[in-house]
Amino acid sequence: GRVADELGHVVLSNDRIRKELAGLNPEDAAPADYRGGIYTPEHTHELYAELIARAELLLGLGESVIIDATWSNGAERAAAVQLAARTHARLTSLQCHTPADLAALRMDNRPTPSDADGALAAVLLVDVDHWPEAFAIDTSLDMDTATQQAVDRIHPSGEGRPWFATCLPTPRVGGRHVNVVPRGSS
Repeated sequence: GRVADELGHVVLSNDRIRKELAGLNPEDAAPADYRGGIYTPEHTHELYAELIARAELLLGLGESVIIDATWSNGAERAAAVQLAARTHARLTSLQCHTPADLAALRMDNRPTPSDADGALAAVLLVDVDHWPEAFAIDTSLDMDTATQQAVDRIHPSGEGRPWFATCLPTPRVGGRHVNVVPRGSS
């Protein structure tokens, strides 16, 4: 959420949408064994299809989207690559890295709709398809630093200004309207 807040992007949360698809309140707990309950491979496949569909709709409306999910399966990541190609969007793949003990501690204490806990942290670290194209974010650092790593990877900053400030044309005032004219135009 912090990266989306910083950039003004829409977040699609796998935790919330998974529960919506199951007819549950996203804030309610739905714990289950690994790959059980609403976390079966079938439910997970349905979830990622829904995440892609919602992202495509939002991208079509001109929104930038962050899909917050594990992305442990290469086939699901391939669907995101296809979505980016189909919608002419730029895809930035980020993968959070932190030591297992810190991940477990955070998972046990986070106030989110996620049902993942510390016991699941170790399993998730090894049950992931190889993902060389993802940019590693060191989430063992403080949250401000990790957030800035992600923001800089998605949209590099220029001299401390928001990423978009360096690429906006200079506005010209004409009468009562502010006209945005590309540089080099008259």
